[in-house]
Amino acid sequence: MAGNTNLKLLVVGVVLGVLVGTPSLTPAKEESLTDSKAFRSNMIKTLNLRPDKARIFMQVEEKYDRIRQEAVERINQSAQQLEKLLAGGKPDAGKLKELTAAIAGDQDILVNTYKGRRDETMAMLTPNQQGEYLVATWKWQQKLLAKYGKSKTEPQDQGNKEKAPSKPGR
Repeated sequence: MAGNTNLKLLVVGVVLGVLVGTPSLTPAKEESLTDSKAFRSNMIKTLNLRPDKARIFMQVEEKYDRIRQEAVERINQSAQQLEKLLAGGKPDAGKLKELTAAIAGDQDILVNTYKGRRDETMAMLTPNQQGEYLVATWKWQQKLLAKYGKSKTEPQDQGNKEKAPSKPGR
């Protein structure tokens, strides 16, 4: 089960890498940046943000974009080192542990940036705007996952889905 969770985290990292952009995926990066700019512009209009709130909204978005981009770059570097290490004969256990911890830590940063961005944005919105924001961001995320999240070359394994752990007391 832990292996499936790690695989899912890796997939999340790859999808986030595509969404945020990587040097090796320049066309996808440019396309995702265009998508992101259009989404932000539309969000400002949809939420009817005053200019001061629109400026804050953009600053929050850009702050978390920078954090994500830095994390993705570190993950790419660590993953390349890990691949080389694993391709060799008998990899050094200490180096393996170091690289896997670095990747896992940066994946945590990626996940936390989405929560931080959402929380900072929600704090400046009215309750009605918060609802509109959550619905719009959910739809946008679904659109991006449909567009970038599925590999067209890999078969989809529908029979081996891991269930999300249930919360205590449910």
